[in-house]
Amino acid sequence: MCIINLKFIKLTSMLIILSFLIITKISYAKTLVFGVYGSERRSLIDERFRPIIKKIETNFGSELNEPVIIKNKFFPDYIQGVNAIVGGEVDFMRLGAASYIQAKNKNSDLSIIAIEAKKGVKYFYGLICVKSDSSINSLKDLKGKRFAFGNKESTIGRYLAQYYLYKNGIRGNDLLSYDYLGKHDKVAVSVIRNQFDAGAFKEGIYNHNIFKGRLKIIFKFKNISQAWVARSSFPKKEFELLSRTLLNISDKSSKSIFLPGNDGDYDFIRDAIDNNSLFFEQ
Repeated sequence: MCIINLKFIKLTSMLIILSFLIITKISYAKTLVFGVYGSERRSLIDERFRPIIKKIETNFGSELNEPVIIKNKFFPDYIQGVNAIVGGEVDFMRLGAASYIQAKNKNSDLSIIAIEAKKGVKYFYGLICVKSDSSINSLKDLKGKRFAFGNKESTIGRYLAQYYLYKNGIRGNDLLSYDYLGKHDKVAVSVIRNQFDAGAFKEGIYNHNIFKGRLKIIFKFKNISQAWVARSSFPKKEFELLSRTLLNISDKSSKSIFLPGNDGDYDFIRDAIDNNSLFFEQ
């Protein structure tokens, strides 16, 4: 009986010591906060970036010779995300093009760490689509039609879509009606359900299995990928380490997942935002 009690006491003591060491390690770990906002479902965002965050933690820990923990902070909309990086609530953040420009306008000391790459290039595409059996074949055919935009702060879903509509002779008052629906997939669903005649969303939505064959592209436009941005006063050594870590990540086909970038990469998005009022002129 005494032997059993002694074994139990030893085991309990070891577990207590182990727990103390783990808690102590976490308590003294360097903590960084990564921010991301919801242009799509949170579960998909977490799943996509978990491997990258793990690589950053490992690389930082090795280089700095101390444990590093990165906490994800999710923001439900663009505006809260922009305010978070502007105000230093997060250490670094993933921002879409329009959100980056808005954040940079509010805090010029923000710096681009790297830009996401799609198939080895830092651009991807937005689309304006109609239902697959629609008689609409071009932007000019949209006069008198119903149009679904995405979020009011979205690069593709609002600013670029409205810019190219205006460039092709379609202003807001030329449409029968329009509305802002928020997420990209919601716009696509609204077109398929005949709630709107056309809508703007990213190319990935069109290529998704549940939408294949149900939509028709009438216009395609280029957009620059999301920037990973550091807060102002982010330590230089850590900024350079984070940049190296991201730029060295590649996929199975040896294509870069991140590429170097600078503020000038976003100038054509600035032009669309600066001229957005033209879409609303009478």
